[in-house]
Amino acid sequence: MTVTGEQVRALRLRRHHLDRPLPSGGLAEAAAGCGVQNSPPGAWETALWNRVEGVTLPQLEQALYGEKTLLQAWSIRGVPLVFPTKDAGVFLSPLCARPGEEPWIYTRGITGALDALGLNGSERLDIVLMQLVRLMKDGEPYRMSKRTGKSITLSDLTDLVPIDAARFFFNMREPNSTLDFDLDLAVEESSQNPVYYVQYAHARICSILKNLTAQNIHPRTCTLEELQLLSAPEEKELIRKLAQCPQEIINAAKNYDPARMAHYLMDVATLFHKFYNACRVQGEDEKLMQARISLCLATRVVLANLLKLLKITAPESM
Repeated sequence: MTVTGEQVRALRLRRHHLDRPLPSGGLAEAAAGCGVQNSPPGAWETALWNRVEGVTLPQLEQALYGEKTLLQAWSIRGVPLVFPTKDAGVFLSPLCARPGEEPWIYTRGITGALDALGLNGSERLDIVLMQLVRLMKDGEPYRMSKRTGKSITLSDLTDLVPIDAARFFFNMREPNSTLDFDLDLAVEESSQNPVYYVQYAHARICSILKNLTAQNIHPRTCTLEELQLLSAPEEKELIRKLAQCPQEIINAAKNYDPARMAHYLMDVATLFHKFYNACRVQGEDEKLMQARISLCLATRVVLANLLKLLKITAPESM
């Protein structure tokens, strides 16, 4: 059987619904088969406008972002592709990584390109893959009305929660862990809110020192013998935790894991509050008081330095 070029062209036009537009309501059928490429951005709208009679831009956006009868995802072609939701299994299954394997489509192309340029991307570039974040409010998934069905930017998020809370919450989870971002908790001023809890520990230390200064009590350098007076279990536990600070920073950097610092900050805050409730600072023997002031100062330095590394403020009052 002989097939002519004209027959091939006619078949392709028919299969892509370009010889005769589909009737209104045929969006899913028009996007079926090979899907519709969306590169450059907006190409999918033009493609379906040419394939479906009378379709409008609002109808296209409603199908993709509202009704979700259409989906958009990265494709094995290396470009965004729009396809019918009911055919998601067909279009997405080639992208599924094997257990323990990185999604190659997002990483190998980058490292391969750098290798081709002689930049040794395979060894010099480490790619950290992040999981998606789900916003929660009142215990339920939350969507901002103006962005329904679309991605939410950090700019949108910081309209709802303080930037310090956003930074701390995002740094509380390892990259390979999913995060349910609790919007209610992020604005709560209580010990349940981790960033508030840590910042309050720093502010409490500043308040202690300010009150002492008002009574003409000033920190001074302590002798080794004076520091050895810090023998209460709460004091020793806090000192041991503070001593771990340099290694925690090194490990966080080595493993690309700032969550280590966030958890360490919460541990330090917890131990300081425990020390504060068990050990009086003012009114004790002068030598013991100065030793405890030194411990307060050391704790403040650690809290302030790690908060600064995370670009979070260390308030002096709250």
